[in-house]
Amino acid sequence: MRILKQILDIADEATYNLPGRNVTPLSVQEQRGTLVLYFMTDAEFMSEEAITPVKILIAGTGHKRSDIADAQYLGTVMMPYGLVWHCFVG
Repeated sequence: MRILKQILDIADEATYNLPGRNVTPLSVQEQRGTLVLYFMTDAEFMSEEAITPVKILIAGTGHKRSDIADAQYLGTVMMPYGLVWHCFVG
């Protein structure tokens, strides 16, 4: 197993094709002004031998979202430009 990262688009919902058969989202963080997902995988470094689609949902503070009630919470990220994002696996 290894830990890799995926830069996230700041969008209500996006699906990312992450490398590996066994992918576990771990956390979200801010890195140099970008939103980043860290995940654990059984894949070689960003190889395409196997792909697992992972849907990420993002809600800003105060934004109404009906689709996050059953989603897995990943974390809250405060960006250097002042916005705050709450991230979930859908």
